[in-house]
Amino acid sequence: MNRIVVVDRVMTEDGDFVELTHNSAQQGRVYRVEIEMGFIHWNEWYTTLDGELNARLARDKFIELKAKFIERKEMA
Repeated sequence: MNRIVVVDRVMTEDGDFVELTHNSAQQGRVYRVEIEMGFIHWNEWYTTLDGELNARLARDKFIELKAKFIERKEMA
């Protein structure tokens, strides 16, 4: 059984967060980007057989969402 590893996470005092995780598999590693802001909860899975591609796509999406997340919190 594979465990979930948190790669990166940004969280506010209110409990809102954006997070990048993966399973601990050595081959075909699956990544997930998740964001929760109030009642909004969204996640996207990267599940191709190419773990490196999954990592690159997930990292890019995480960076994009993190920038928007931080910008939104600074405006509030």
